[in-house]
Amino acid sequence: MGRFSNHVCPRQRRLWRVAAGYGLLMSHTVAATRAPIETVFALLANPKRYEEFVVGNSTIRRFDPAWPDEGMRFHHSLGVKPFVVKDESISLATDHATYLVMETRMSVLGASITAFELTPTGAGTEIEIFEEAIRGPFAWLWSRPVEALLDWRNRRLLERLTGLAEAEAEKAGAIPTSQSGREETWTEAATPGR
Repeated sequence: MGRFSNHVCPRQRRLWRVAAGYGLLMSHTVAATRAPIETVFALLANPKRYEEFVVGNSTIRRFDPAWPDEGMRFHHSLGVKPFVVKDESISLATDHATYLVMETRMSVLGASITAFELTPTGAGTEIEIFEEAIRGPFAWLWSRPVEALLDWRNRRLLERLTGLAEAEAEKAGAIPTSQSGREETWTEAATPGR
């Protein structure tokens, strides 16, 4: 497991920044949504919904009913036939409201630590994803092209997640029906030495 897989709370951002100072490479992507924080976290807490917003995730095969409690897992398939790998994601830490840290395993492709941090704003929720490759080809071959690919993937993930969250919030009457689209803010991947 990576240096930050032992119960890292993404609220302790300085740890992630310290990691960058030690040469660990990670991606950081940010988006804003009009949906309330409870709606966004409810999507992260429901493994069945991951196939709707995680780019490359084709199927959720099974999951622990207590997800996202620490140590709980869900089993997924990644890719497109005939290039499908089956593996699992494991919850490492959560407060069940504002953050979720998980290890995402991708069979022979390796694994990453992914941290979702949610911050309430006056207009909704800011969603941040921190992702660090911890083993396998992505970790060994980390480079700007790999980082750019991961950033692209996480941007698409956040577009889907914010869209789902806003649709859920609109159905529940928590926000008015969308008129001009959602506010979006993106931060490029954070890499040491930039």
